[in-house]
Amino acid sequence: MSKNDADDHSHDFLYGKSPLIDAMARLGFFAYDMENQRILCNELWRSWGYDENDMRNQRLRDICHPDDREKVERLFRSMQSGTQAMNQEIFRIHTARGRWVWIRHCGMTVTRSGTDGIGLYVGLDTDLTDLKESEERLRLLTVQSELHAKEMETLLKAASIVSSSLDVNEAVKLILEQAKLVIPYDKASVQILHNDGLELIGGNGFEDISAAIGMRFPYPEKGSMSTLAIDERKPVVCRDVAKDFPGFIRPEQSNLTRSWMGIPLVAHGNVLGLLSFNHLQEAYYTERHMQLASGFAVQVAIALENARLHEKTYKLAMEDALMGIGSRHLFNIQGALMYENARRKKTVLSVAMVDLDHFKAINDTYGHDTGDCVLKEIGRLCRQDSRVTDLVARYGGEEIVFLFPETNIQTAMMISERFRQLISGSDFGLSGRAITISTGIAAGIPDQAGSLADLLKRADSALYTAKKNGRNRIEVYGSA
Repeated sequence: MSKNDADDHSHDFLYGKSPLIDAMARLGFFAYDMENQRILCNELWRSWGYDENDMRNQRLRDICHPDDREKVERLFRSMQSGTQAMNQEIFRIHTARGRWVWIRHCGMTVTRSGTDGIGLYVGLDTDLTDLKESEERLRLLTVQSELHAKEMETLLKAASIVSSSLDVNEAVKLILEQAKLVIPYDKASVQILHNDGLELIGGNGFEDISAAIGMRFPYPEKGSMSTLAIDERKPVVCRDVAKDFPGFIRPEQSNLTRSWMGIPLVAHGNVLGLLSFNHLQEAYYTERHMQLASGFAVQVAIALENARLHEKTYKLAMEDALMGIGSRHLFNIQGALMYENARRKKTVLSVAMVDLDHFKAINDTYGHDTGDCVLKEIGRLCRQDSRVTDLVARYGGEEIVFLFPETNIQTAMMISERFRQLISGSDFGLSGRAITISTGIAAGIPDQAGSLADLLKRADSALYTAKKNGRNRIEVYGSA
């Protein structure tokens, strides 16, 4: 027997039947006698639907994944060159049953031949599919966790914006900018609900937001997704605007909105308006988008409610709640500005201090509720009779102060007399009892040495004179 014949038959045992070879095959061992075209097929390949004939008649490169083909080519080049004692690669192959599986291939050339350099090639295959799928699930979970972290961060930033800003327009702008980081949109808007419809008060993504501000949308309207969202107090997604929202109004004609999402803005159980998102792609918004949008809608609603409460608080500070005219706080602020303006322009500033005559007797006779009604009606008459340029405020108790800019003493007297007659001629529901007022007037051109307080003292002195001289009259400071 020649040496070649001996080599050819030296590994015949690999292809025979024995418990050892069967065990090795079950563990993933394989052998490929390329020179004699004999193959020991492991159990992995059999489980994938391949036998010795399949492996003999097709190349590994033909069934590997296109993305892994370069790996397999590199593996074969290494096998042929013999530069490495052990060859190892991880790649995907397509099973006979139509599934892609991951395999770790470790092999080595035992003998070499003169054809392509490989005689006997043996190795071990390991199925890594479950491991790779677990890695992919972990990767997706990591991506999802990172996305959720980003979403939470944007919501927290939106909450921070709300807590640090009382400017509702700025807050809406910044919240919508944060929302775009996790809810892609082409246009987004905030609309306030009025009795006769919705009004756009802020937005993002518009070519000219100033032109869109103030735009109105009908509410309620049959078939309107906006109406549906507000009435049912829940988010609404429109996957095909042309089909499902035929009454959709585009703030800009160039806007080819395909998808729309509307979320009601609710604070303390009251619907304040609507937050809407538009996208050019049909069927774009998902359940997750809707959940995120609801979070941003909460922040927008809080911003609107904060602004409303701030406005209400400001109004309470600046307006007398009972009489509906300016408060003393308002008078101190605006009065100082009017005094400084008169000083700078060197113009006359007149002030009238008004007091209701015998008002304590009215409270004692008719009760404080009736007294409050009298004060409320006098406040209405103050608003009715005063000029736009005048400042009128409740100075304290039943005292009212008028500030007349660029008004000389004669005009101030004329205005005050008209008001005195208006009050005395009005019916306050006191069984015919009339209400009268006393007025003290002071006027002058402010200078550096004086102050509004000085002018008020002079008017108050004239008021004291009016009361001392019989009430229901007007006195001017400094008159004989």
